[in-house]
Amino acid sequence: MCCWDPREFPLVEIGHNCILPKFKGIGLGKEQLRIILERLKHKSFEKAKVSTGLLNFFIPAQRMYESLGFHEIKRDKGNKLGQFKLCDQIYYELNLI
Repeated sequence: MCCWDPREFPLVEIGHNCILPKFKGIGLGKEQLRIILERLKHKSFEKAKVSTGLLNFFIPAQRMYESLGFHEIKRDKGNKLGQFKLCDQIYYELNLI
């Protein structure tokens, strides 16, 4: 599954991309994102943004983004959402043109 927010066209923010746990580790996430990026290019988007957590759990996502050409643009401390503290985040961008 994946979604994107097109409100800042020609910049697009990709989010909620995920693979069911039983299908992880065989390259489907990377292939899914590659297809999404091709579709976004076809729709004339110029830059894509993604973010993920900085916990060890998110290392596969970080590696996937970097392997597809995304580059890190910033990191920030997790904010609070009500009584919950969100994990620290890393943000990436990729030029699509």
